[in-house]
Amino acid sequence: MRKLPTYKELGRLLLFAAALILVLATGAYLYYMPRFNHSLINYVLFHPPDRKLDQPIEIGGILGKHNRIVVRDGAKLSEPAIVLDCIFFKAPNEKGAILYSQGVGSAINAMADHFKITTMLESGYSQWADD
Repeated sequence: MRKLPTYKELGRLLLFAAALILVLATGAYLYYMPRFNHSLINYVLFHPPDRKLDQPIEIGGILGKHNRIVVRDGAKLSEPAIVLDCIFFKAPNEKGAILYSQGVGSAINAMADHFKITTMLESGYSQWADD
């Protein structure tokens, strides 16, 4: 017949489990801390998930039309072009247009505040949302 563990043995086991959880939690915290993991944080902030350009995005019941604006200095073709990807949402009773930029350089479907865009669309203002 198997002997049941004593309170002292259970206490040691519980202390070991708590120490292991503390070490793992500290390691995870330090791994995701921006001061120690610049490459991961920069990747998450500045490299949004890819979105196919032909895939329509719907916000507030209005399908957005994708536009790509490319600006290149004619004298310096070796330098990279400046590209602005934006999506235009046309309000039904348009009073004007607003440029909505979340300023993070990320995909509109991942970072944009859909509530704000929907509210402005319902108010009659079309949206240029940068992607």
